[in-house]
Amino acid sequence: MNIEEKIKLMKDNKEKHYCFLSPFFIQKEATIGDTKDTIDLYINMEDNTKKFADNIITDLIMKAADLGIGKESSINLKLAYAGDWNDYPDSISEFPDFIIKNKDKFVAIYKYVNSVRTEDYFFLYPRTYSSNNYAYLYFNLGTLLTLFDQNNIEYEIATTVDKSIPSFQRNDEYTQFILHYNPLKEIDNQPQKTYIKKDE
Repeated sequence: MNIEEKIKLMKDNKEKHYCFLSPFFIQKEATIGDTKDTIDLYINMEDNTKKFADNIITDLIMKAADLGIGKESSINLKLAYAGDWNDYPDSISEFPDFIIKNKDKFVAIYKYVNSVRTEDYFFLYPRTYSSNNYAYLYFNLGTLLTLFDQNNIEYEIATTVDKSIPSFQRNDEYTQFILHYNPLKEIDNQPQKTYIKKDE
């Protein structure tokens, strides 16, 4: 993609109406792919989605094979919805169905620690301070969930608050996907099914 095409894509994305959604959070007028840095994430979204899914799926299957039992993992994704924010479901319990129904309209943003910076300072006695530098990847949520389905990875969309996490440490902007893989179901020729965890 040349510079002119990138500029056009950035302009097109500035005119798109996105909102960030989670079971506990909504932000209108969100933007993605509208700057030089984020447009590269947007352009590489499909490749990054497939690579990320491959890593997650391979890790789950290998760990389950080593243990001989089912394995569970989770990922936290910030979801950007390319639609009318008024379509947001009326209750938290409806949120998982809304995600599945509209999965191809979502860009999922994955945040990870890229590097750690350590600094020393003195106040009465020496101390060391560490801070994380973060980087981001964009995923096509529809592609990601389809790849999970194709590889017998079950997933739940969590809609309950983990009360073991203090509120000041919880980031309600992110949606948690809990992933399950059970090798015994493949052995028994019982296809796994995607299911959704709803509020009780």
